[in-house]
Amino acid sequence: MKTRRVLFVVSLIALVFVVKTNAQRSADSVGAADSVLEHFETSTGGGSFESANAFFALLDREGLTDSLVTFSASTPKQTLQQQVWYWAAEFYYDKQEYAKAAVYGLKALPLCQGGTDRTLEGDCLSILSLIYVRQGDFTEAARYAKLCNEIDLTGGDADVISSSFNTLAGIYLSARQPKEAEHYILKAIDYSRQTDNLKRRAVLFGMASEIYHLLNQDETALDYATQAYDIDHEAGRQDKAAMRQAQRASALISLRRFDDATEALSEAIPGLRESGNSHSLGIALNQMGLLQHGEGNDSAAVSCLSEALEIFTRQHDLYNESHSRKGLYEALRASDPQAAMAHIDRYNELKDSLYDHETGELLSQYAAQYGYDELQQQTQAALSQRNLYITIGMVLIALVLVAVALLVWNDRRRQRHIHWLMQEISLLKEDTESTEKTGVESTENTEKTEVTEGRLPLERVEESHNGSPQEKGTIDVNSLNADDRLFLQDVVQKVNEGFLRGQFDTASIASQFNMSKSTFQRRIQSITDDTPKALFSAIQMHKATTLLTEAPDMPISEVARSCGFEETSNFSRAFKRAFGVTPTQYNKLQ
Repeated sequence: MKTRRVLFVVSLIALVFVVKTNAQRSADSVGAADSVLEHFETSTGGGSFESANAFFALLDREGLTDSLVTFSASTPKQTLQQQVWYWAAEFYYDKQEYAKAAVYGLKALPLCQGGTDRTLEGDCLSILSLIYVRQGDFTEAARYAKLCNEIDLTGGDADVISSSFNTLAGIYLSARQPKEAEHYILKAIDYSRQTDNLKRRAVLFGMASEIYHLLNQDETALDYATQAYDIDHEAGRQDKAAMRQAQRASALISLRRFDDATEALSEAIPGLRESGNSHSLGIALNQMGLLQHGEGNDSAAVSCLSEALEIFTRQHDLYNESHSRKGLYEALRASDPQAAMAHIDRYNELKDSLYDHETGELLSQYAAQYGYDELQQQTQAALSQRNLYITIGMVLIALVLVAVALLVWNDRRRQRHIHWLMQEISLLKEDTESTEKTGVESTENTEKTEVTEGRLPLERVEESHNGSPQEKGTIDVNSLNADDRLFLQDVVQKVNEGFLRGQFDTASIASQFNMSKSTFQRRIQSITDDTPKALFSAIQMHKATTLLTEAPDMPISEVARSCGFEETSNFSRAFKRAFGVTPTQYNKLQ
């Protein structure tokens, strides 16, 4: 393994010059295209055939067209604009300049519509859907892909149909809906078997690998990726073969075959660098970074993950950026906690904002519509089944609403209860400190008394018949017997000690008392009338308020870690649930 890491580092150094050369070459070609297209659009009449020929000569040099395309002075301006703008979208998509690609694709689409041959319209819709996938706009991507698929199904070309089904599969995969993606990729593969296009089949197998990986069917994912790799490797497409190795690595990592995964990535990363495929390179670097972290080589992990983060930030790829952030948090936790916390905070922001409600709703509508179309083709009897589903859905919605109401009520009850637990913990700690000072260990003084200072309101509230709250009673902590008081004091101490070690779950604390988890739970329940989890949360919040009060200058991230929270955002949410304000707001109120 050590030798393999050395070889990997050496290969990175050896490829620096190649990478810089490829990057410069790509930038030069983009600059040349910008210049030619600007001249095309500003020329007399808004489109000269000379500028169009110059642009297609550039496409030919870049290998994007099968042969050199030329136009004459008699070519209609609309045809020139249609062809130039469509191929500009293809060019910029290839160069990963997705914003420019979208501009030209949208300009080309109206010129591609109409007429008896809808092939070019389908191609334009397809490239637009791919562009929006890369930009993370799955709403627009799904809309264009559906329109493209309808055209392709009408045309009847099996190879083209398999391509548009593959695009739909890719969109659902990107939107983290792998079951829908599986539906479309299997259709795509079925259509591809009617053709001899092995290049297309390799693409489909690669997509299938990613889908089955997300479905946690990694043996199937590995098999598809290996078939794709074999096809591309035999055909000499080394850039594509590198992508397949990265896909194989994803499945191998999940199968815990880490040595094989490292070997696959060691081949994939140099190949992806050389081809200039920065998006796939970023994914492979994320994978290698996580493997290096798993081997304890955090410096190498940080290097890989930082490069991946730069790629995905530049491309506005929020999903893969979140993976880079999470990996950097893990790799930096020991060496640079402050930087680690910054990454995990950004990770949580990304996680919460990745897929908004409108995107999910639209994709669900598309899924339902495609399913309905197929059922209509099969049998009209599906209508009755659909009505049954609607009825069941309405019943389920009603049940969900009831469950939500119960959860809200229960959450409020627990919030009141956690405040009582915090007060009890405070008295227990005071009692412990007092006992240590006076040396009193006798249990005789813990007889049941009615001490006003020791009596705590137990804010268990139930609704009366008229809807107004009724207080059910109070609990005097001094009335606890000696064993229960000492037991709770020990629990508070052990949970506080466990925060810094990250070991304060029910099983860990129970084992320190030589109890089974269930016995420990019953004991806590009998004393506090609540679960260990509620008690532990109260201990966390008690410690948090103590730190915020006694050490107001302590960073919130440090307070969070001291209270057993790895992520500051989780601490802030828990604190706000308990007190109605954030830790920072609480600090300002002191």
